[in-house]
Amino acid sequence: MYRIIDEHHTKAEAHFSFYEEAFKNIVAAFLGQVPRDSYAKVFLKEIAVNKNELIHLLLSGDFGQQKGLIASIDADLSAWERKKTGEKKRFIASMKVLFVDGMYDNDDFFSKNDHVKRVDIEICPYCGRNYVYYAEHPTKTNPNTMVKPDIDHFLPKNEYPYLAMNYYNLIPSCISCNRVPCKWTNDPIGATRDKEYLMHPYEFREGDISFSYKPTVRLYDKDSIEVRMNCQTSDLDTGYKTWLNLDQFYAKHNGIVKNMYVRLESLQRSYQRFLGDNFSIPKSYIDHLPEIVFGYKLEQDKAKEELMYKFKKDIYMQMRKQMYRI
Repeated sequence: MYRIIDEHHTKAEAHFSFYEEAFKNIVAAFLGQVPRDSYAKVFLKEIAVNKNELIHLLLSGDFGQQKGLIASIDADLSAWERKKTGEKKRFIASMKVLFVDGMYDNDDFFSKNDHVKRVDIEICPYCGRNYVYYAEHPTKTNPNTMVKPDIDHFLPKNEYPYLAMNYYNLIPSCISCNRVPCKWTNDPIGATRDKEYLMHPYEFREGDISFSYKPTVRLYDKDSIEVRMNCQTSDLDTGYKTWLNLDQFYAKHNGIVKNMYVRLESLQRSYQRFLGDNFSIPKSYIDHLPEIVFGYKLEQDKAKEELMYKFKKDIYMQMRKQMYRI
């Protein structure tokens, strides 16, 4: 639950450079298999004509550019559907064969491990609760043995197969978020293309989701704490709570809230005994509390490395305000 950073699009450009030539070759080879009187033929010919421009969009166009392409394809397919019923279904089926079967699911073309290494994150950006797992374990009989990571297509590959190899559409994630019944094939922009059920991980807005807690008695028993997840819109409620179930999952982490409270309260009392009740705790000391409590500073770079970073940060800031009046 954080924003993935690709400064100056350098990683996306590396992705484009690596796959560009092989991408062209596979599209050219597939072109002859597509019926002449079809939108798939028109679309693939446009790739051949535009070459780098359209290939660049398909491989490394950002989320805004992807939505622009989707709008253009939707308009074209609507016109074709009026002339030739079932053309959208045929187009999607052809694109699945080309971009999903021929590229994404082709181990000789695309390496999931290499992609996760390139993105360079350890924590699932959807939930922030779990690691992105992968490992290589070569043996004498099989040098390619590995634990493959989960990669979610933010815009699902069954609906938008032509974006199956787009860098910004390939989101390393945990098993819980990626599979049934969570993110799975749910479409974050909806059938009308104007929804936002999930924020794109490369455009995540931290302020649109927050965590808080409500104590019912003194915070020495985790069962006395209610953890709340707050979303800015009902659409985000659908994505993060109904699809990903994060409100239920995070509610189970109330023990972390209790432990944090006990530690902060103990630090507060110890420091006040040292200073005396007539002295206020200096802000310089309070600013270093996260390093004492968590072992790291509250810096955004830590979100991709530390489990439940946002959850802990939001809860900590609420406690700090209540305990230290800051």
